[in-house]
Amino acid sequence: MRPHPKIFKRKDLLHSWIDKKKNERTHQDLRIYYSKVYDAFRGAYQIDLDQKPVELQQSEKDLDILHYFFLDVFKSRNSFSSPFDGVLEAPESISDLYQTYGTKLSELRDASDALHENLMLELMEKIWGITDAYTVTQSDLDQHGYPTGPEPDLMDYW
Repeated sequence: MRPHPKIFKRKDLLHSWIDKKKNERTHQDLRIYYSKVYDAFRGAYQIDLDQKPVELQQSEKDLDILHYFFLDVFKSRNSFSSPFDGVLEAPESISDLYQTYGTKLSELRDASDALHENLMLELMEKIWGITDAYTVTQSDLDQHGYPTGPEPDLMDYW
């Protein structure tokens, strides 16, 4: 019995795009790796989330507005921050505040990320017509240059 091929959905395409965008200003190794991952998804799906579609299913003006909104939702998703972000060492008074608010802020960020992601997935359907029924396999990604090496360890790039 052969193993089932791994199936990827539009959510994976979105995550590869988000990872690429989040790493545009990081170490070169991270930029290159995540760009290659996204390029493989983009090639396999034949969809570039950075560009509105060439074949127009709606008016050009509507697509411009929807695509701009899609990009704006991404910016909004990444604008949520916690006052505790980046705090590695702090006095006990800050640690006490973290105990009270840190987890709640983290949960709020996770909920916000999930809502933004769902909105982006719905916009992907409206803009590019891509639904969860449209899938690709690891073989499809490999044909489009998916990186063969391991994902860089973020802890190596502090």
